[in-house]
Amino acid sequence: MATLSMIGLYNYDNTLFDGLTFPSGIDKDLAINQILVSCGEFEILYPNLEFMKFQIENWGKKNFFTFDKWVKALAEEFNPLYNYDRHEEYEDTRNRAASDKSTTGRTNTGTATNTTMSSDQGVTDVSGNAATSNSTHTDNDSTVTRDVSAYDASTYQPKEKETTGGGNTASGNAVTNETTKTSNSNSGGSSDVSNTHDVSKDETVGSRAEAESSKHTAHLYGNIGVTTSSALLREYNQYYKDFNIYEQIADLFVNDFCLRIY
Repeated sequence: MATLSMIGLYNYDNTLFDGLTFPSGIDKDLAINQILVSCGEFEILYPNLEFMKFQIENWGKKNFFTFDKWVKALAEEFNPLYNYDRHEEYEDTRNRAASDKSTTGRTNTGTATNTTMSSDQGVTDVSGNAATSNSTHTDNDSTVTRDVSAYDASTYQPKEKETTGGGNTASGNAVTNETTKTSNSNSGGSSDVSNTHDVSKDETVGSRAEAESSKHTAHLYGNIGVTTSSALLREYNQYYKDFNIYEQIADLFVNDFCLRIY
């Protein structure tokens, strides 16, 4: 029974893989050559040329993300002798808010009396007020009553009554310290001035905010001792030997498009 392989279909039309796309980092020609080698003489699943072109293009789009991740993972740089590589970064921030209020006040109260006298040609006019005091004295009546009891009486009877008259009232005024002296003078007036300055108050309200932050960065790396450096190196070499990205791509293609019958 005649069969059609991937190599035979490609030899018939070498534009078979024109619609296939790969991410940056993968050589398309190298990938196609590896696909043809891996497919070998396996019978293809879709022998129709145009349909096969469409499915190959779609396959590349479907696996584009996977291929891109493979490329980026293999490009990562690391020390094969280290099995511990840790980065730490901490940042602590603390905010504090406070408010301040201060009040200052001042009260001034005062009374001033000013007397101004003017003199003309050595003649002065001085006047003073009198200090006056009043007094009043009143005498009231005084009464004395004497009682007596007879030998055959059981109660006291009034014997005599003596009343001393009062009712006199005396009052008087006294004027002292009254002086007046005038001698052809021109006198000025006197004035009383009373000033009161009441409560001058100042109030200040303010707020402040404080922020405090600290940052800590650390990089811990090396061999923690559970595995020898030589064992780590063997694992490193074996991984890149087993995981060849072009062989991985070809194996995936064979599984999707070939009948793996030997």
